Amino acid sequence: MAVIMRLLVVYGSKGFYALLLVAVSTYVARVWGAAALGDYSVFLTLLTVASVVAVFGADMRYIETAPKVVGVTFEKEKTYATQVIVAVVCQSLLITPLFGLLIFFMVPHLLGATSALIFMAVVTVASSILVSQNRQVLNSILAFIARPLLFFGLALGAGLLGLGFAFSLSFSLAMSFAIVALISVAILCAPPLRGIGLGAYYSKEWWAASWAYVVIGLYPILFSQADRLLTLQMLGAAETGYYAAAQNILNIANYAVNAAMALALPLIASMLANKMDRADFDRGIKRLSRGLFAFSVLCILLFAAFGDLILSIFGEGFEDATLPLIILGVGLAGGLFFGFPITVLTLSESRRSVVVLFVAVLAVSLLLSFVGILYAGILGAAIAAAVSNIASRWIFHVVCVRKTGISTAVF
Repeated sequence: MAVIMRLLVVYGSKGFYALLLVAVSTYVARVWGAAALGDYSVFLTLLTVASVVAVFGADMRYIETAPKVVGVTFEKEKTYATQVIVAVVCQSLLITPLFGLLIFFMVPHLLGATSALIFMAVVTVASSILVSQNRQVLNSILAFIARPLLFFGLALGAGLLGLGFAFSLSFSLAMSFAIVALISVAILCAPPLRGIGLGAYYSKEWWAASWAYVVIGLYPILFSQADRLLTLQMLGAAETGYYAAAQNILNIANYAVNAAMALALPLIASMLANKMDRADFDRGIKRLSRGLFAFSVLCILLFAAFGDLILSIFGEGFEDATLPLIILGVGLAGGLFFGFPITVLTLSESRRSVVVLFVAVLAVSLLLSFVGILYAGILGAAIAAAVSNIASRWIFHVVCVRKTGISTAVF
């Protein structure tokens, strides 16, 4: 029962987070309009990218090399944890002004929210330590329930006071991250981690081991959201808001898929470690792949039948994004047809191959998005995104089969 409750909290909190993102986007669109939603979505993309660069693979590197930090018992690991935190915060301090310039160029009125990047780095690494301490429930509550609720509550209050879009969003984002960062630090300073000191940690080994994780972390963000940046520059904030609304609705399905994908991790890990019979693995992975594919097809049918009604929650005019939403759903389903090839390649220590493919696929995807937006607006952006997702998953599937002999496709 305890295990079931933990799974419900861990995965249910992610679904709650996806729904809350839609609630925040709906509030922004209805109170400040489509253009504000466009600016907000672009800023979140930039901030998320900046956080990945700032963290620089530290959280994944930490989980990989120091899975148990238990204070005095393992002094070396405690020191390593301290070094990770200090290094990441220093990197965040360096990255913040650089991305501040980029944000000033694209959405200057939200420049004040750049300070959230520093707090985001602390929360990211602290959460990773909590996860490695087998405190997934606590981490999920902080990351996917407490922080977004704080953000939504602060934004709602500021908006009701008539403080304006830029101040409301900037203040709410920075404060929500700051509060959760303080809570995370307080937890980390409690037993058995009490007494963590300070120390610097930079080495060639650190950078060499971490850079691949940066690309792996950046890829899904840029692949799924870089077209927002292009849309803002080529079509303006209002069109970006309509397109972002469609993406936000699709993200609910994406979060459900990602939560279910976590079920594939133990299967793949056991297979790669030769601890599972191949027939049992194929049966389990095919069942999971087919279930997710069927779920994505159901989403397409729902979008086709009720897409305009769903998008109307954002306000008047958002129904125009119904066809892009359906096309994005087709891209999701087409990609899920091939299952989990990226996960298999990453777990099989084929990270360099994955990184090279990521860079190539991302470059082609951006080119397709540029052409699609240029000739067909947000409809073209959706078509480019769908084609890129399906084609890239097929490529990863082919590489995965050749390198590992494992196929996770539906058939």
